[in-house]
Amino acid sequence: MQNNKQLLEFLNSDKIFLQPFKDIFYNQRNYDDFSISADFINKVSATYFLNKTSFNGFEFIEQKKKEKDFYKKYDALVFKEKKIPIRSNIVHDYFNALTWLAFPNSKTKLNKKKFTLLEKNYLNGNKNRPRNIDLTTLLDESGIIILTKNSYLASLIRQKKWKTVFWDNRDIVKKSFRFFLFGHSLFEKIINKYIGTAARAFIISNENIPLDKITISDVDQILSDCIDQDSFFKNLEKTVSIPLFAIPEWSSLNEKEEFYQGNEYLR
Repeated sequence: MQNNKQLLEFLNSDKIFLQPFKDIFYNQRNYDDFSISADFINKVSATYFLNKTSFNGFEFIEQKKKEKDFYKKYDALVFKEKKIPIRSNIVHDYFNALTWLAFPNSKTKLNKKKFTLLEKNYLNGNKNRPRNIDLTTLLDESGIIILTKNSYLASLIRQKKWKTVFWDNRDIVKKSFRFFLFGHSLFEKIINKYIGTAARAFIISNENIPLDKITISDVDQILSDCIDQDSFFKNLEKTVSIPLFAIPEWSSLNEKEEFYQGNEYLR
């Protein structure tokens, strides 16, 4: 991504995986002073959450240096002070801010889970990083939320049966699955057209999910409820790596059956 103009062009493209975020993008397109900065994101946040659910009292702040003090680092600042650090002109941080706007409840609860683990580790003087910290980071950075009513095909995703799921049952997937980017590093990889882009699939299978009318706010609430559950970390253990460009309609590359046959990317 070379400049802000190119970033805006990407945000306002018709890519299907960007559609759930269109309300947030639209608010940014209306500003001539678009920038990757805390001040700009705070302005977008105020507009986006006007007459909507509160942003839980959070604000974005400029990160000017790398902090050594544990309680001044990212996760502690978010949890203790409700301040989300952003480095100016860093695309990675911009997309982190975007996912905070899209999934405020889920990001808040995920931060609480992670900070609780980090603080316990810090106070106990442990040098080894517990696996559950890495699992929460993996979801936060590289997670894709998959909602479905089809538990059978969901089980095949966990088995990485990509051709069976995404080609042989292509029409069923289009009707009975919804895919939502959650991990902010995924946006960067997609922008840079990294063909090996893969996400960690957090699958939520429930026959009562209203897939036809689902909104990003609905997904936030559903995921937030999952994070609250005692089984959350066990469910994180079940996540599998899923090739993003294998998902129907997410890339023109997968419009022919050959894509799913002998493709190194899918292994």
